[in-house]
Amino acid sequence: MVIGIDADSKRLAYCALDSGAIRAVGTIERANHAGRIDGRYDSALTAFMRRAGEMGAVVYLEGIFLPERQGQSTPRNVLAFERLAEVHGEIKRAARLCAVPVEDVNPSVWHSAILGFSRGREELKAAAMAKARTLTGRDDLTEHEADAVCIALHGAGSGAGFARAAKAANG
Repeated sequence: MVIGIDADSKRLAYCALDSGAIRAVGTIERANHAGRIDGRYDSALTAFMRRAGEMGAVVYLEGIFLPERQGQSTPRNVLAFERLAEVHGEIKRAARLCAVPVEDVNPSVWHSAILGFSRGREELKAAAMAKARTLTGRDDLTEHEADAVCIALHGAGSGAGFARAAKAANG
């Protein structure tokens, strides 16, 4: 099983892919509407990773990067980067505690591999949404869930994902 995750400071969107079929797509909310961390998030994340471990899954987590504007990082970008680094730490810690391997995926890599191009934010979001809707048959996907579907597809197509899943399943 391969799980693709697209996480931000407010939510974790996931897609579970097994034997070429999408088994689940959803979102775990990290923050409430006021922007505060929801107390149920830690237990939900732990339960999610525990189940992933039981199924011998490999998690593919969209990597984080510090975008630049005209060659300089803005304070807003730095703050967002710090928040995402914290979220990634939470996800990786939960995965480690449940013996779930995690692979970071560079967004440009999965964009190119799954969508065929890697430039233009709006075009990328639209292409990911179209692909995910086609594969899931769902029109109610969020942009994060659509990205998670594409990240899972990328993970399933990489030899490393299958090798690590087989190793995890065989002990």
